[in-house]
Amino acid sequence: MPLLEQVRIATGTVESAALPTNLQLDPHLGLACVPGLSGQVVHNARDPEKGLFESRGARMPNGDYLLMFPDGNHYGRTHEKDNDMLAYRSRDRGRTWEGPQLAFDINYSQHGFIPLYPAGSERVYAFGTQPIPGMWTRERGLQENAPIGFRYSDDHGHAWSEVRLIRPANDPGFRGMSVMRMTETARGTWLVGSHEGDWSYKPLITRQYVLRSEDRGDTWDLLPGVRHGGWHAPPMGRMDEGCPLAAEGDEVYLLARTPTGRLWDLRSRDDGRTWSDPKPTSMVHPDAPPMLFPLPTVEPGSASITMSTPRANMWVWPA
Repeated sequence: MPLLEQVRIATGTVESAALPTNLQLDPHLGLACVPGLSGQVVHNARDPEKGLFESRGARMPNGDYLLMFPDGNHYGRTHEKDNDMLAYRSRDRGRTWEGPQLAFDINYSQHGFIPLYPAGSERVYAFGTQPIPGMWTRERGLQENAPIGFRYSDDHGHAWSEVRLIRPANDPGFRGMSVMRMTETARGTWLVGSHEGDWSYKPLITRQYVLRSEDRGDTWDLLPGVRHGGWHAPPMGRMDEGCPLAAEGDEVYLLARTPTGRLWDLRSRDDGRTWSDPKPTSMVHPDAPPMLFPLPTVEPGSASITMSTPRANMWVWPA
């Protein structure tokens, strides 16, 4: 695709031929990168007018890298199925990729892949928003609120179970959206962020929640309480795409998106049962998801991958 001569970022314009210091243009990828970074285009959207959506990757128990993302329109745009969850696999630490393969043969669109690889198990889970026909509506500004559910795989992500929906004990009919990475605590508790939105309000309002399970997905609770009592950042009345990260002991840290110009955070010191009030951090940030990731110990010769999803291409960088 042709490269733009100028790119507008926030309130400024950047010239492709005169990038800021310490950035260089990779004309093949169409990206401004720091020196030493190389990559490859692994997928082009089947219909560029629709595009691609949230990509997530995980290392499988056998060492394979599994990358999954929806190709097509956003799930909330229409009641009809309008995207497919596609999968790519790398057996050489991200240098080459096999695919695409259809990850889930289902009759509805997908939002994104939230991977979970529990400690002490070779079973891999795929969490995410489940806009199942008849279980969500596009009416009254609720077009993105749907059940949250998960599938599991016992063969390193080649085949997946049927979906199991999350029905919190304190709010069994919960509807929201989840696409940010989740976490497992040292005690084995699963925590996944979810938010609900109401587009009938002008401007939009959102509320952030945490879904919590102590028994590997058999039962769940919705925190801090039932709808519509989730966390939000005043005065905008919004907080969404919260990303929880287990820390030492019983501490869990959660970073969330807001339109206030900063990321906000919350902490739990009792394994995710109760949480501090949300507060703004010092991190100036646009109204965009927080990219919060753990940094695992890296053995010599091992590698990690970073992924980015623009409108119509998928890029992957082997470390």
